[in-house]
Amino acid sequence: MISSTGFGKAIALRMDLTQIVIPTTYAGSGMTPIIGETEGGRKITQRTLKVLPEIVIYDVELTFTLPLRLTVTSGTNAIAHAVEALYAQDRNPVISMMTEQAIAAMGRALPAIVANPIHRVRQAPQIPPPQETGTSTPMASSVASKPTSGVTIAALLLALSTTS
Repeated sequence: MISSTGFGKAIALRMDLTQIVIPTTYAGSGMTPIIGETEGGRKITQRTLKVLPEIVIYDVELTFTLPLRLTVTSGTNAIAHAVEALYAQDRNPVISMMTEQAIAAMGRALPAIVANPIHRVRQAPQIPPPQETGTSTPMASSVASKPTSGVTIAALLLALSTTS
């Protein structure tokens, strides 16, 4: 099975088209320059800026209708992606700090969502305005352009795990 984000990345890799991605799950793969494809029964993963979407629009409300099982699976996958950011080659202290906070926040949010499935994100955390670094910041609804994957995965986790 291929995700719409994965399909878009496959097209971008081959045709160098502009991508506009609107994620509806928590994993954050739309914010990475990584593509995994299966050829001849073997998975091949590569890192290339050709598959990094030019525009990513996050709207947390699009996740409110996810079935509970998919919410938990997607949230767990998001935690795994955030853990990867802790040892990524391009990590830095800011990414690591945001990632650690994101893992903790999602770790608190998933059990709360399981306990009360209709309880979802109501508002984004209070955050400073985006910096001129090309990275996104933790927002429930935001637009990011060519961001650094570790920061944005952590930011996405923080935004999505805010419970009220």
